[in-house]
Amino acid sequence: MGNSQRKDRGARTSALGLEGLEPRTVLSGMPIGLQFLSVLHRLPGGSQPTPPVSPISDPIGDVEAAGFSIILPSAVQNGLPVRALITAVDATNRPVPFSGDVAFSSSDKAATLPETATFVRGRAIVNVSFATPGEQTLTVSTVGEPPVTGTVTTQVAEPVVATQLALLLPATTRVDSPVRITIMALDAKGRVVPTFTGEATLSTSDEAAALPESVVFERGRATALVTFGTDGEQTLVTKAGDLTAEATTAVAPQPVVADFRIEIRPEVVVGEPTKVSIVAVNAEGQVIRDFSGSATLASSDPTARIPETIQFRRGKAVFQAAFTALGTQQITATSGDVKASATTTVKESPTVAGFSVWMPRNVIAGMPAVAQLMAVDADGRLVRGFTGTLDVSSSDADATLPSTVTFINGIAFLRVTFATVGAQSITVVDPGKPDATGAASTNVMALRFPSRSPLPPVRR
Repeated sequence: MGNSQRKDRGARTSALGLEGLEPRTVLSGMPIGLQFLSVLHRLPGGSQPTPPVSPISDPIGDVEAAGFSIILPSAVQNGLPVRALITAVDATNRPVPFSGDVAFSSSDKAATLPETATFVRGRAIVNVSFATPGEQTLTVSTVGEPPVTGTVTTQVAEPVVATQLALLLPATTRVDSPVRITIMALDAKGRVVPTFTGEATLSTSDEAAALPESVVFERGRATALVTFGTDGEQTLVTKAGDLTAEATTAVAPQPVVADFRIEIRPEVVVGEPTKVSIVAVNAEGQVIRDFSGSATLASSDPTARIPETIQFRRGKAVFQAAFTALGTQQITATSGDVKASATTTVKESPTVAGFSVWMPRNVIAGMPAVAQLMAVDADGRLVRGFTGTLDVSSSDADATLPSTVTFINGIAFLRVTFATVGAQSITVVDPGKPDATGAASTNVMALRFPSRSPLPPVRR
């Protein structure tokens, strides 16, 4: 490029000033970013340069809407929510990044509408529900004067009326085995009525059955758990208003259980939850896979934390037990004439001898790191029952870390940010037992940025 061409180009750039930084093409309604540079223009004759004019505030916030475009289905169901997409537009019906609040109204006085909505980047999405059949309108208006509005029309269908109920019940079940039922509100054509709401009651021919007092419909359906207590053919009846339905099921007796096999650890720690499993077996000691009954639980420890009853699934029940009394303790499971027990020895919680602290081998100064702490006994085993609070300190006086840390089930996590490069450590101490301590060290490194190669010289 010749010197004359470079001079002409520089002159044009100087003449453009800040305008030369504007994009040549933009999309209507879409925000653009402008980068303002501090440029001094030297006036002819050697006079002092004039300072640049301060940029005006972001024009996007000053955009006003001339109207609103509303996208709504041309036909909607009666009583069901429908989504409306609202876009702010200018006088030529092009989107604009309007950011304000609008209010809603409708020709359907029974419609369910939001009170207001806030626009984000010129758009808002709301849910509306119409309740009056026929042609109805949805209107959006700003709260200022004069209001800016937008209206759309839709056809609201006639309400769907439930004329019958359907009760779905498995054809077979077992005594004392919970079974899930489904109730559906249907129209004259047998279709589910999604706008049907309310409650239904249940009754049965089985006087020993366990039924909920009522079930609640949601979008035309209701579900519940029912447990029959008598074998043979049983009838279940549901009623919702003037609508009723019934179904029958064959209730089979539970398989004969000869015994329960209870599995629990031979030694447990007082206060700590421990897993207990119970399986139902026949006279030959084989697990009865199709047993789904229940059993009640009891313990020789009157304050033990155990469930009152358990429900078997495929012949097995699992639960958590926590004992509060020391020594030999017993758990008993009873179901009808079957009764079984198992014992365990409840020991004192091990004494915390110290604390194990783990930290990363290397950390970066100024960046947070996480240390893991565990309460351990004299043999280095985790003491799960420890829930104390320890004092925390660091060799780095400028480190950022909490002054205390609290343990849950013998474990705690500590967030620390070191500030001083080199070998640093954190120490935890039990204030109630000063000889129970723990510490860990790490190497704190400075944050380094990759070096950049120098830029090549500009050729002139």
